[in-house]
Amino acid sequence: MFYRSGKAILRRGGDETELFRVSDVKLPGEHNRWNALIAAGMAYLRGSKPAAIRAALRAFPGAPHRLERLGRARGVEYWNDTAATSPDGSIAALKTMSERGKNGRIVLIAGGADKNLDFKAWAVEAKRRCKEIILFEGSATAKMLKELSPPAKRSGAGASVAVVRTMAAAALQAFRAAKRGDVVLLSPGCASFGLFVNEFDRGDQFRAAFRRLAARA
Repeated sequence: MFYRSGKAILRRGGDETELFRVSDVKLPGEHNRWNALIAAGMAYLRGSKPAAIRAALRAFPGAPHRLERLGRARGVEYWNDTAATSPDGSIAALKTMSERGKNGRIVLIAGGADKNLDFKAWAVEAKRRCKEIILFEGSATAKMLKELSPPAKRSGAGASVAVVRTMAAAALQAFRAAKRGDVVLLSPGCASFGLFVNEFDRGDQFRAAFRRLAARA
């Protein structure tokens, strides 16, 4: 299976079948396009027709907590990606937002509990793509802060970094920092232990905070 000229192709032997077009995938991000390719290939091999696959992809709005667009307030987009509990997941979200023309205009909410993971690559992407980074207190945050120092320079200034204890504090700071055209992205890259019941509680709190702040906008 592969993409060619905006089309998802499945090849078996010498035969090729077009499963769908890239434009059929409504979820943002390259990683979601690859997920769609794998899912479509498996569905086809189990008997689904390409027309049914295309219809399903067009209708699928995405899953809660996985690059879930919450809405817009004061010209700022808010995205809930709390299910990104690893650095790689957070990197994928940052790249996706940059695909949407938001490079350097992202206010990132991240940090939390460590799972003995490395944050070097994450820090490179975060410094490159974010204007502000808000980190939850947690066992991973010291590692993240170490990798984020010194901040990358962008237009003469580095992305600012802050540490908070609660979702309310994180959301309020992000709400104040973001300007029209920016994105506020919750993509922690860490586990939720210690501050939240689980990652879904973290996402639910972010969604509720957005609704409260948006109502005041």
